[in-house]
Amino acid sequence: MKNPLARLLRFAGLSGNRKDHSLEFPADLKSPGNIMVYSGPLESAVWPAILLANALQTTYKDVSMTVICPLRDGKLFKMLRRKPEILCYDNRPKVPKELSKRESRPVSSLLFFPYSRIGKEEERFLRRIPCKIRIAPLEAPSPLVNIRVRTRTVELPGMLEEMCGALRLAFDSAWKPVLPRNIALDADHLVRRDAGRGVPYMVVSPRVPALLKKLGAEIPLRKVVLGKKGTYGTVERELAVALVAGSEAVVTDDATLWSDACALGRPVVGLDSKNTFMKWRWAAPVENMEEFAKQCRELAARKW
Repeated sequence: MKNPLARLLRFAGLSGNRKDHSLEFPADLKSPGNIMVYSGPLESAVWPAILLANALQTTYKDVSMTVICPLRDGKLFKMLRRKPEILCYDNRPKVPKELSKRESRPVSSLLFFPYSRIGKEEERFLRRIPCKIRIAPLEAPSPLVNIRVRTRTVELPGMLEEMCGALRLAFDSAWKPVLPRNIALDADHLVRRDAGRGVPYMVVSPRVPALLKKLGAEIPLRKVVLGKKGTYGTVERELAVALVAGSEAVVTDDATLWSDACALGRPVVGLDSKNTFMKWRWAAPVENMEEFAKQCRELAARKW
């Protein structure tokens, strides 16, 4: 006779790792001792983690949350309704020392991995994380995840919304991240210092100004370049996000700026010639110069 738990998981769009006999479903999902959310090493990877963390805080109002993220992204999680415990790694994913040294660990802790694929560096992390249950919307099964939620889409936020729905967790698809006031004011001060108060601007990646000029698709907005050779040099991650949030539009060939704009709900034109951009429900990048120029001209035709 087939395992009734496995049948239930498959019916709900989930798959379980049969080697993990300690899993109690759905009791461990209803009353976990702790929730962990993993945020990946790429700059754009922070947004799935923030969106999912917000949903989990809505469902698990009285459960403590730990976010494991790159050091540069720690302040971005202040956008959540309640500040979680934040444990950071440097460049490569690893179990933070604070977590590995703890003597007392909740036996019913949940780890949420908000991505459809596991990178090679993340495999080592998942093997070592002291967590009973690991949940992810993976495209393919993995022995490192014992609850895999199969979704119809990899677009954000739809993928996370489907995963939460299958697990009977609340998900607010209309929620948009908002930066703390002090960070937003720092970005506003930076812009006003150079251009004066109330001057509208667009955010672009370093290669875009020359592309717009070459394509004859200039947009009548002041350009704030973000990147290694940016308008303000190299700025901290949270300040760069605040500059995107305060912009009128974003035009980019950079995967990070693309996801920043999509997550924050800014009008965006993206050139994804290598097909590496994160997929979002409400925006689609283009892969060639002809379509890029067309979308830039449409953006320029708006009344600014």
